[in-house]
Amino acid sequence: MASAPRFLILAVASFFTAVSAVSQEASGWTLQSCIDYALENNFDIQLSKVDKQVADVELKSAKGTWLPSLSFSSNQSFGNHPYGDPENSYSGSYNLSANWTVFDGSRTSAIDIAKVSQQSANESFAQSKNSVIQDVLNIYIQILYCDEAVKIQQNALTTLEAQRDRSKGLYKAGSISISDYAQVEAQYSAQNYSVISAQNSARDYRMQLCQLMGIPVDLSLNIVAATYDSSAVLAAIPDYMMVYQSALSVRPEVKSRELAIESADYGIKSARAGYYPTLSMGASVGTANGEKSSLSFVDQVKNNWSNSVGMSLNVPILTGRKNKSALEKAKLRKSSSEIELQNAKDQLLWTIERIWLNAINAQTNYKAAKAKVKAVEQSYELVSKQFEVGLKNPTDLLAQKDELLSAQQALLQSKYTAIYNINLLRFYAGESFL
Repeated sequence: MASAPRFLILAVASFFTAVSAVSQEASGWTLQSCIDYALENNFDIQLSKVDKQVADVELKSAKGTWLPSLSFSSNQSFGNHPYGDPENSYSGSYNLSANWTVFDGSRTSAIDIAKVSQQSANESFAQSKNSVIQDVLNIYIQILYCDEAVKIQQNALTTLEAQRDRSKGLYKAGSISISDYAQVEAQYSAQNYSVISAQNSARDYRMQLCQLMGIPVDLSLNIVAATYDSSAVLAAIPDYMMVYQSALSVRPEVKSRELAIESADYGIKSARAGYYPTLSMGASVGTANGEKSSLSFVDQVKNNWSNSVGMSLNVPILTGRKNKSALEKAKLRKSSSEIELQNAKDQLLWTIERIWLNAINAQTNYKAAKAKVKAVEQSYELVSKQFEVGLKNPTDLLAQKDELLSAQQALLQSKYTAIYNINLLRFYAGESFL
């Protein structure tokens, strides 16, 4: 019965999650709504959130070492003496004791280390969120690319269908050979396959996005297509060093490495504390009773009552190199953390430089592809008209069609490559998406 309320809560939560997803699907998924939903429901983020909560508990536990301890103990025993008098005996004891460590050099460091661990868990949680955001951005842009690629392939298929019908008429009229007509028919079938492949890619990326957001797979997921015109594609690309300087202050992978160095400093402090003495204070009260005593239980408890209080001092003198080795290891851990921090900074710089170069190249390719598409469209239109009047054969027409389709794909590829990398640079700099 105790599990029923928990089951009910989970059921209600799942119901409202499903309702939220259905409601969002009705209005369409924008990039921001995909990100927001994924941040709330992604599996990896949920696990990272639990790790963060564990770090909070660890900090409370470290602080609890400052508190005194209080315990009660009781011992009840029955003894048998076959050859003694009396043969059997019963006795009991009762003890209440308290202990408080007044001074322990490592205890303060343990709390400081737990605080840093808590901050590090927060950074790990932020890093998990950043990873999910970047994955959503990538898949969302891929869906936009695939959806637009499907339209290009379908337009090419429609055009080929008309040209196939025209070729069929020319073949029946004896204007072209059977091989020319078969070539157009084969090209139409190949183009139909290209349409199906583009549609399959769009469905595959929709499945990945659903899995990332933690919703049931919907291969026809309603994605609100963002409008990216030439001004967005050719938007100013920030200097990579400016992005890098901003990223150093906001990226959790750098902050976590800085926290590792801070934790190592406290670890050195804790290792040095092994050389310090430990001072503890204790107190206890207790009593006992026995079955064969002539006194009553109350009188026994009263007569056997005892109180004690004392202090304990422990001074380490020879520890078999334990403290020295601990200190050396702590210093080496700091050196390792410093190397990892520098490596994290270098990796961040290299990543930003690569994104920046990808954006530059994509913009350059976009400009060239846009000019090429315009030129090839004019050429294709001319060849199509010549084909209509029999001045060009199907081979010339299909070759021109392939060139146009290739130019359109290159334009589309460079467009979304530029959009993705520009947005990624803004994300690393801590700015909002385009």
